[in-house]
Amino acid sequence: MTALADDKPGRNKMGPSVQTLQLPVKAATKIYYGGHVMADSSGYAVPAASTAGASYLGVATASVDNSAGASGDLFVSVEVGQVEAFASSGLAITQTGQTVSALDDQTVTDAAAAGANPLHVGKLLKLDGSTAWVHVGVLGQTEA
Repeated sequence: MTALADDKPGRNKMGPSVQTLQLPVKAATKIYYGGHVMADSSGYAVPAASTAGASYLGVATASVDNSAGASGDLFVSVEVGQVEAFASSGLAITQTGQTVSALDDQTVTDAAAAGANPLHVGKLLKLDGSTAWVHVGVLGQTEA
């Protein structure tokens, strides 16, 4: 899949232990509703990508366009702890229960195949065709 170019329609989510965080957005950045969000090496929220020094934060609950702003001018709300549906790439049903990583801001893949800078999203609970149901922020059996 490619990165989001618009809001992700119809987010499918559930879960009793959802936490919401407000995080400062990096300058010249647009984050889409429903997209994976990470902190880059400067600590500001940006759309997820395989980038050195980044940390996974959660899923955006609203779109934020800080294209014309300075870092920290706007904040994005992200959720963690929910079970959510994402596009998948290279996953097999045999990986149920294992940790998956963000490939871009809408796709998850096998943590081992995520490259040198994996962003661990959570535990794969179900693979339904090209849709992966993931418990966001909960790591699976591949993590020690």
